[in-house]
Amino acid sequence: MKGTFHYPFLWVFYKTIVVEQQIPLYAIKQYFLQALLPFYTLGPIQPTELFTARKLINIVSILLTSIFLVYLTISAVRKNSFFSWMMLSYLVTISLVIFLIPISSGNNIIQERFMTLGLTFFIIGIIFTLFELRKQSWKILGITFLLIWSMGAYATTKSILPFWKNEMNLWGWIYKSYPNNYIIRNLYYFSLLKYNQLDELIFIVNKTTISQGKSLHIADQVLYGKALLIRKNPESLEYLRGVVTSIPEFHKLDSNNVLRNALNASSHLQLTPLQIATAYD
Repeated sequence: MKGTFHYPFLWVFYKTIVVEQQIPLYAIKQYFLQALLPFYTLGPIQPTELFTARKLINIVSILLTSIFLVYLTISAVRKNSFFSWMMLSYLVTISLVIFLIPISSGNNIIQERFMTLGLTFFIIGIIFTLFELRKQSWKILGITFLLIWSMGAYATTKSILPFWKNEMNLWGWIYKSYPNNYIIRNLYYFSLLKYNQLDELIFIVNKTTISQGKSLHIADQVLYGKALLIRKNPESLEYLRGVVTSIPEFHKLDSNNVLRNALNASSHLQLTPLQIATAYD
């Protein structure tokens, strides 16, 4: 039971994530924004640290989110507001992925694939609210907003579709927005290696890391070493030896628990089992 949700239920999790960092409030804010404006943030990854940084705008946003949640609760219980009940129902459907339980998020502030059911309640609440508007001016305003929303959604969808043609285009696009995120960076490097863009990979690593005297993340070092090896650069052996030295020989520790040992090693080094396997390929 301890590992059911990837992490054990410990007070330190709630003290850090819920009480000190208020990440559930940031997640709820992002889920509402993503439902209302799906083109607000684009791409398959939305790094948690970016949306939870202690900036004034973020602090104000979670204060407003807290007030909105209190309003929804009071409005639903006391006034039996249909809109409020639909919004609360939306929150219930995503309750497992708003950091209230210690489940792995893959460094994403939101998990869009879990929004499918909740969007039904969200859309019903919005449509019925617009339908019940009595003032003609409010109805015109609502219709205008829907038209602008539709045009924005169409323009955004059309503009980003080319990026989804292949992995290299997709992760290259995301990498430009989040170059310091190690997950996105490594996915981009991997796509360059996959599509045989070895010179581009070597150039980027040399420019952004090697030439500036920075150390490579072990996941990046695996791919950089492989690119150099394919190019028959003798330095590749030193990089790959360093990687193999850093990775514990988990496969020799206990033959009955190879998978568990691999997962433990990957968690400690911020590597996936596939990345570890690549080092030995």
